[in-house]
Amino acid sequence: MSDNSSSSRMPARRRKLFWIVPGLLVIGLLGWWGFGFLHFRSTHVTTQDAQVEANMISIASRTGGWVTRFDLIGADQIHKGKVLAVIYRKPAALALAELRAQRQALEQQMTTARQQLSETRKTSADTIAAAKTAVDGARARLASLEASLALAEDNAARGRSELKQSAISKQQYEKLMTTSRITRQNVRAAQAGVSSARADYAKARAQYDQVAVLESRIKQYKAQLDALDQKISGAKTNLDDLVLRSPVDGVVDKTFVRQGDYVSPGQTLLMVHDPAHVWVTAKVKETALAPVKIGDPVQVSVDAYPGRVFHGTVSRVGTAATNQFALLPDPNPSGNFVKVIQRVPVRIAVKQVKGDLLRPGLNASVSIDIDGH
Repeated sequence: MSDNSSSSRMPARRRKLFWIVPGLLVIGLLGWWGFGFLHFRSTHVTTQDAQVEANMISIASRTGGWVTRFDLIGADQIHKGKVLAVIYRKPAALALAELRAQRQALEQQMTTARQQLSETRKTSADTIAAAKTAVDGARARLASLEASLALAEDNAARGRSELKQSAISKQQYEKLMTTSRITRQNVRAAQAGVSSARADYAKARAQYDQVAVLESRIKQYKAQLDALDQKISGAKTNLDDLVLRSPVDGVVDKTFVRQGDYVSPGQTLLMVHDPAHVWVTAKVKETALAPVKIGDPVQVSVDAYPGRVFHGTVSRVGTAATNQFALLPDPNPSGNFVKVIQRVPVRIAVKQVKGDLLRPGLNASVSIDIDGH
């Protein structure tokens, strides 16, 4: 009888152990999970309010006109400097050609004026020097003849006295008078020569004044060339602006025109972005923002790629809450106040992976490791 009672108690103990052991395992697992959850919550800031962003570049025309070339569609790959669109260029090209022709003609006139200036300077300088030498020579000859005339007149006066005294013959006296008369004529001729030399010198000086005229003309040509250069530069810019080129290596996001359309100045033709430079902007609750700092590691999950994790770091922490950028802020006219937790944008730098998986606008969830591990 005792054997039967002991055997009946053994299954009961086994049944208790059967329930106790799993229960302890479950409690242990729950405790381990709870500890891990609490530890994760204490060392991480998480939010599902995040999006992938990029610099979306709007390509617009500075001038109006008809689109003569445009063959892009969404998702086309583009490279920096690639021609994206061409606006009708013929009027701008003709205007530039006309300005260049005007400059060429003006430059030729300036070259001719410079040659004239060089020749005038050289010729005038030589002429002035020769005229000055001639004036000096004429003056020296006049001075010499004037001295000879004084001597001849003195000899004639003395001969007249000696003739009265019969000291010389009449023939000798007439010879002295003839010498005096010829010398006086030579003096008059020399005086005329001096006047003529002075006139030639004045004429040479007047010709030299043409140098100043030519120099002034060349300065005017130079000013006109500078003004034309500015106009040509502006015309080249206008012509270049009619060819729209990609500012980045990237992809076409959306197009707004087709070939043959007329576009106005400032009208957007297409939008592009560089897929190699994307980031994630997470809107973190203000109550969880304090421990977040630049450099904290971040895990990013994108809704479009379940199970895939992207890694990044905090690169910027916003300086204002998102409600400050609302188009229609709530003025709270009723006086009833409901405190709403605001969110602050946090920018997360992520490295784009091969295949450009991260695309602007995709929803994401982030986990910021504020413990730095």
